[in-house]
Amino acid sequence: MKRLLILLFIPTLSYSQITYEDIMSINSEKIFKKVMIENGCVFDSVGEKGVIIYSSDDKISYYSFFPEDNTWLFMLSKTDLLGLVLGVDLNDSKSSYDLIFDSVKDKCVYYDIINVIDVDFVCYNCSGSTDSIKVGFTSMDNYGMIKSFPKE
Repeated sequence: MKRLLILLFIPTLSYSQITYEDIMSINSEKIFKKVMIENGCVFDSVGEKGVIIYSSDDKISYYSFFPEDNTWLFMLSKTDLLGLVLGVDLNDSKSSYDLIFDSVKDKCVYYDIINVIDVDFVCYNCSGSTDSIKVGFTSMDNYGMIKSFPKE
């Protein structure tokens, strides 16, 4: 019975994955929105200082754009919703976060560790992006965070 229940839920819990190419293309609010919409993300809200927030359809990953400095932050679940509910990992494949991180490590150059509000991000210079951005990565619990940093 448990297996039947799992099989019934799997189709409703699938989602698109943001890719390396997607994050490298984000250089404006409009492109951020384009990437979100094309990947099946749902508009969530506008926060303080005009921060635009989208979420995955299942509300386990969040994507924010900060118009003040034209940067973004992705908070990606490293486990799908079914895995979170049942406490098991049914998927042997890598998470979106892991796939993007692997691509950045292969295609970009290590820059430095940047600390933001007591959180360390390992950062890479990515000249393949539209604006040659720095991209930072860190993990917390079951989430991976990817953040762009403005050009200096």
